[in-house]
Amino acid sequence: MNALYQKGGIVLLCVSGLFTTGCSRDSVAGVEDQLVGRWEWVETTLPTDSLKLTPALVGHTSAVEFDRRGRARFYQDNSMTGAAQFTLRHRKQLIVYHGYRAHQFYTVVGNRLYLRDSDAEGRGHLFARKRPVSSMAGNTVSYPTQ
Repeated sequence: MNALYQKGGIVLLCVSGLFTTGCSRDSVAGVEDQLVGRWEWVETTLPTDSLKLTPALVGHTSAVEFDRRGRARFYQDNSMTGAAQFTLRHRKQLIVYHGYRAHQFYTVVGNRLYLRDSDAEGRGHLFARKRPVSSMAGNTVSYPTQ
């Protein structure tokens, strides 16, 4: 079980670690409406194992929030752990996080975001869209915590 926890920690570091760098507003045009918002991590699949890592299995929640300015913010257990600028390469459906060698292929289907690491291991990550809750008292938008 200890090896399993270590593997989960490494995957979470890879998921959140890819997201800590730099992009322009124009680079996100077109796909931004699908990608913009907060996405909660559901599971990670390791192609070399038949194992699926989940928040319950590793003991942590993770999320990523993309904005229209090409900025991603990364969270673990509802605390921001980093931020990155990114560029989308539409023809390849690729997210390039500036300052990192690894990139991720993306697919948005409804309220699901699929990310696949472009490195040799090709881990797959599934995220679900977190819908914002509007406040009736003012013009604030917040995301409910778990």
